[in-house]
Amino acid sequence: MSAAVSPADLLDRLSATSRQQRLLRAAVVAAAGCFLALLPAAGGGAHPWLTGVGVVLALVAAAAPESHVPLVLVLFLGTFWYVATPDRLGAATVPAALALLVVHVAATLASHGPPSVTLEGSLLRTWVVRTLLCGAAAAGLWLLARAAAGLTGPAAPAAVALALLVVLGWCLLVAARIARARPH
Repeated sequence: MSAAVSPADLLDRLSATSRQQRLLRAAVVAAAGCFLALLPAAGGGAHPWLTGVGVVLALVAAAAPESHVPLVLVLFLGTFWYVATPDRLGAATVPAALALLVVHVAATLASHGPPSVTLEGSLLRTWVVRTLLCGAAAAGLWLLARAAAGLTGPAAPAAVALALLVVLGWCLLVAARIARARPH
C-alpha cells in the first residue's frame, strides 16, 4: 500500500471485497490469533504488548494484503516465537508453523487482483496442494530436528548432516514438481 492511499480509500476498497476475499482476510487474522495463542501454550508466557502489536499487524495485513505488512507480520511472529519460547522444538511448534503458513498463503491469495476479485478454483487447488506440501515438509523437518536434538556423541554431526540432506532432497523434489507444472 502506498503512502498516497487514504484511510477513506482503504475503507472503500474493503467495502468492495468479495465474499472469498473477506474469508481470506479473516483467515489471516484468525491464523495470526491462533499463533499468538500458541505462544503461552508453548511456555512463552504472557506478553500483552507484543501480543497487541501482533494483533494490530494482523488486522493491517488483512486490510492491505498487497502491502508489505503481511511480510512484517510473519517476520514479527517468527521472531516473537524465537525470543519468547524456551523450547523451540516443543509440541506447539508444528501448529505454530502451520498457522504462519496459513497467514502467508491467505495474504498471498488475498493480494491477487483487486479486492472484488473471486479467484478461480484451479488457482485455489494449486495453492492448496502447495500448502499441504509445505505443511508436510515443516512437520517432517520438525521430526528430523527433534531426532537430531536428542543425539549426542560422535555420531551427532553425521546425523544432522544426513537430516539436512534429506530436507535438501525434499526441497529439490518440490521445486522440480513446481517447475514441471508451470507452462513455459
